Amino acid sequence: MSHHKFTNRDGFTLPEVIVAIAVLVLVIFSATNLVVSIIRTNAENIHAITAYGLAQEGLEAVRNIRDSNWLLGAKFNGELGTIPKEIWGESFPKNPGEERMYTVNVGVSERPNFQIATVDALIPYTPWKLKSISDAEDEDTAIEKFVDDQSGRVTYRHGGLISGLGEETPYRQYVVVENISEGVELSAYRVTSVVEWQELTRQREVRLTTELTDWNQGQL
Repeated sequence: MSHHKFTNRDGFTLPEVIVAIAVLVLVIFSATNLVVSIIRTNAENIHAITAYGLAQEGLEAVRNIRDSNWLLGAKFNGELGTIPKEIWGESFPKNPGEERMYTVNVGVSERPNFQIATVDALIPYTPWKLKSISDAEDEDTAIEKFVDDQSGRVTYRHGGLISGLGEETPYRQYVVVENISEGVELSAYRVTSVVEWQELTRQREVRLTTELTDWNQGQL
């Protein structure tokens, strides 16, 4: 009895063709997985970098508020006058050990068109607005993406009064301010800026912390 091998026109046997196809499929599958992994890693890196920038911006905003309090002759927590007026919409905690959560929203960008004015007149023009929140899931912590139609400049911020006009993002951002003063005299805060977002099935966050002190002890 004679045995016949199945060959194609190029002379390859059927087992050789099957092996070649299997190898080709394996190579394509591995390459596809590598491309998907690179794309996913790149997206995760972009999210992390953006979140770090938002967290850093939160710290810088609170530091700017502290410095402005000195310039205005206000108290370290942002109150002004014998009948306290909260320059930034709200003030920071006064009692040692007290901790509060805030969103720091962008205020008015243009300057007032007068040269001499009372602080009361200037308050509506403050560049930052504080708003107390109860927890990280508060709707005010959501960050939106805005693109300037003319310059193309991209900014990320809380929607605030213009909520819904920007593009939704996965980020939530807030700051935690803790009064760490020793004794009754208000002198120091621990500020933690937090950005949280969902990365597929993982909950991720960036958390930056600094301490701000009233080293100037009053008006500059």
